Amino acid sequence: MVESHCKASGPDMFDAIDATSDVLAWVDRIIRQIENEKTWKPGGQSTPVGEAAITNVNTAAVTHENTSEQGPVLAGVHAWNELGMNEILRSCGLPDTRIHAALVGVVNRLVDPVAENGLLDWYRSTALGDIMVENLQGAGDERFYRASDSLLKHSEAIESALRKRTLELHKPDRTILLYDLADTHFEGECLQNPKAKRGKNKQGRSDCPQVVVGRIFDINGFELGHHIFAGNQADSTSVPTMLSKMTEICGDCGEGSSRVLVVMGSGMSSEANLASIRKSGYSYLVNDRRPLRCRYKEEFADKESFTKIEERDGRIPVLVRHLSANTVDDSGENIPEQILLCMSDERGKKEKAILSTAEK
Repeated sequence: MVESHCKASGPDMFDAIDATSDVLAWVDRIIRQIENEKTWKPGGQSTPVGEAAITNVNTAAVTHENTSEQGPVLAGVHAWNELGMNEILRSCGLPDTRIHAALVGVVNRLVDPVAENGLLDWYRSTALGDIMVENLQGAGDERFYRASDSLLKHSEAIESALRKRTLELHKPDRTILLYDLADTHFEGECLQNPKAKRGKNKQGRSDCPQVVVGRIFDINGFELGHHIFAGNQADSTSVPTMLSKMTEICGDCGEGSSRVLVVMGSGMSSEANLASIRKSGYSYLVNDRRPLRCRYKEEFADKESFTKIEERDGRIPVLVRHLSANTVDDSGENIPEQILLCMSDERGKKEKAILSTAEK
């Protein structure tokens, strides 16, 4: 859906006007503001609607310009209102002007992400100003930097309120929580950022300082919480912080949070981490570390004991085998575990490629 500003004109109407794109943009902005403020008072006498008011229009001379995108931003504002973001941010002490700037920034991230210094131009190119209850007044992009700083300052309170609100709206299943780490690097030195450190970068840019972001999702992929680590943070040592964040999340999840299953990658599946998860009262599903998979060499060799997973028509076949085992923790206690061995031709090719690369 788009919103267009249209006009019917003669072919020579703009011949005497230097109608550059900047001029048209300012004219459009002035007209929008007049319409929003409802201060337009046309002169002359109005003509009653009726047969006498009907006239012919030359459709070939009707043009439009400065088309404004409406559909995506309309959906973004609707989601913002459904989540009660205005009330959440007011409870954090943000003034309405900053809340309006935050709305523009958040909707932009969902629709067409640009840098903060480009947000004002993007805002004017969309129908967002017409949709918002209060549109932005004045000029300057510094407001968006200040809004981002405020969102960061109150991020934990905002996340907690959103977890409760989405629980009311959608009743999501939060008995399965996914934990993962991602890194983002900087091109500059970032000398004023104490968390910008050099570490193993997943995009191959270990020459740049970076930060590591730990994120927790529910089974539908909605992010429930995050924590920013220093760039040299190892995956395995991030788990204690994750468990603390998990406790906060489960406190907002209500009934059923005691049955949470934590899903993690192999980089976080050390015995110490698994013991910490058990001590916190959660179950876990982890991918075993590659060096330890040789423990099941004989079981993998017995291919007759594997079962093909059904309902994977058109996809690569996967074979599985279930085992029961006991793990002895540091205190000597036997911990019953369920082991699932998985096998596929494509995974075999990937493992061989990893070994070949390591050998080279």
